[in-house]
Amino acid sequence: ERAAEVYSQSDNPSQAASMYEEAGMLRLAGEHYEKAEFHRQAARAFARSEEWERAAVNLERVIVEEARAGRHDDATRGDYEKLVGACGQLFLRAGLAERAESVFVEGGRFAAAARVAAERGAQERAAELYLQARDPDRGAGIL
Repeated sequence: ERAAEVYSQSDNPSQAASMYEEAGMLRLAGEHYEKAEFHRQAARAFARSEEWERAAVNLERVIVEEARAGRHDDATRGDYEKLVGACGQLFLRAGLAERAESVFVEGGRFAAAARVAAERGAQERAAELYLQARDPDRGAGIL
């Protein structure tokens, strides 16, 4: 813990984050990873400390970075979809269903977005999303 504090004060947030993580101080680790812009590691630390919204926000940043860099081609599409799914689930755990739905839509996971919309009572929206997911039978069944 003391080593982490020293690294934190010396403006080395990534090293401080690593030390805090080793000491089991996951919230502080997440904060320092976030400061170092290591969003994937920040998301993991926040998730492990059950800070669902902060974990989701950091994972969302990873998704945006991946999309901006064009890193979700056919070879990495599965990994990208896993990130989107995990991010949406974290937003759901945080009680932010509309934000989860938005992440699913942006990530092309229309069926997951439709399920969220249906669960929050937005039936017309759910039907539209099922159509986008190429599942018209489910979409029609909701209305």
